Amino acid sequence: MAARVVIGKGAGGGLSVELDVDSLDLWLAMLHRAMVDNNYVKPEWIDEEAYESMSWLGYLATTTLLNVGLLAARGQAGIERLYNAMTGGQNAGPIAYVIVNDPRQDKMRDWVQQLTPEGLGALLYLLVSEPRAFEVEEPGRGRSGGRIQSFSSQQALDFQQIAIANCLGWIVEGVTMSVYGPLCRFSREDPTPSQYLFTKAVVRMTTDGQPPHNYPDTAYHNHKLALDRFMEKESGTNSLQIPASKRDYRRYVAGLGTEICAS
Repeated sequence: MAARVVIGKGAGGGLSVELDVDSLDLWLAMLHRAMVDNNYVKPEWIDEEAYESMSWLGYLATTTLLNVGLLAARGQAGIERLYNAMTGGQNAGPIAYVIVNDPRQDKMRDWVQQLTPEGLGALLYLLVSEPRAFEVEEPGRGRSGGRIQSFSSQQALDFQQIAIANCLGWIVEGVTMSVYGPLCRFSREDPTPSQYLFTKAVVRMTTDGQPPHNYPDTAYHNHKLALDRFMEKESGTNSLQIPASKRDYRRYVAGLGTEICAS
């Protein structure tokens, strides 16, 4: 018998999700399509708790590249605990390092493109965290451990800036690949789903990916300013990749950022 997971309570007319863990990829893809079709408004067929859990799963799949079925098998409480652990600012450097250097770039691109505004908002919030020195262990062969690499806070800043540019670049690439519908353009008068995704994600640049309650009317402006200022920081490492990433970021945001999508 296949393992099953129950997500959500089915309250308020929405559906909870009970399904084989092996089919969660399909459910996440179906949620993505429904969000695209509705300009990133939660579809009525899924309840709030199930939607939140699936947003967490998308975030975790993006930041860990683990099989989503294995993540879901932890149960709803386990998913929430892992999500809370992976959104801590101490993980910004290591997660950015993975986004920039992991060879499974196509897989990571696909997950980023399917993130909900809550998932993308939490990821952007993490990536603008204060850069900290960190270590990563490279995979070893056989029973021997891998080599430990240490990075300074200045190098962490580089990784985080490149990761932000990469993530937004994948979203822009998705526009050209019809990931967000058939319209391969940006418009301030008639925004496309990718613009709704980015703008709503910026509003949700918080630890839990939820819009802030204390400044809802200015959240987009405040968070966009924080994102821009973070991308303007200088690490002093003279990384050859940083100037191109910063140029790309400005170009991507010029197309994606549309304040009328923030509500």
